[in-house]
Amino acid sequence: AADIEAADKTNEVDDLRRRVAQLEEERERWLEEKEVLTEQVEVLESRCKKLAKAARSAEAKAEAAGAAQAEAAAAVSEAGTGSRLPQLVDQMLRSPMDEAIQLQGIECLFSQFLQVDGADTLVSAPARHGSLEAAVGIFVNHPNNHTLLLKAAQFLSLLLSEQSVQQQFPFALLLQAAQSVVTASVQLLE
Repeated sequence: AADIEAADKTNEVDDLRRRVAQLEEERERWLEEKEVLTEQVEVLESRCKKLAKAARSAEAKAEAAGAAQAEAAAAVSEAGTGSRLPQLVDQMLRSPMDEAIQLQGIECLFSQFLQVDGADTLVSAPARHGSLEAAVGIFVNHPNNHTLLLKAAQFLSLLLSEQSVQQQFPFALLLQAAQSVVTASVQLLE
């Protein structure tokens, strides 16, 4: 009986050691993923700050351009999730809390943008604005989903790296994007 008890305890200890090793490996993977996310967030924060600063100066210089941008933002608001948006973006905006739709959507937007002519998919101002709003929505609605945040950060990095980004988006939308990214970043780093 003592031998059986000793064997059981040895098996339990071995099982616990294996479980601890698995947990340590999982922790290491999470730490590596957090490091990648942190780097992505820092890059995105820097770009958002630069864009917000440039957008403020551009807005001060051209009041007429600001009015046109406000009209475009109003058109997006009026259109809501109407037919002027790609179906994918429409789904993302209508179901902001559905992680599966958000993941599928942001992956698709990212891959479309990586294609040579992928940017043509988002040619219209409402499509671009809707895509930006959907990506920002991920930061707002899913601050603890590291995979979604990483994908959204990658997409925003592509979308906001275009040369004429200040003319394509209203200042308020760029500022909202920057604030959402910074808020999610702070939560990640805590």
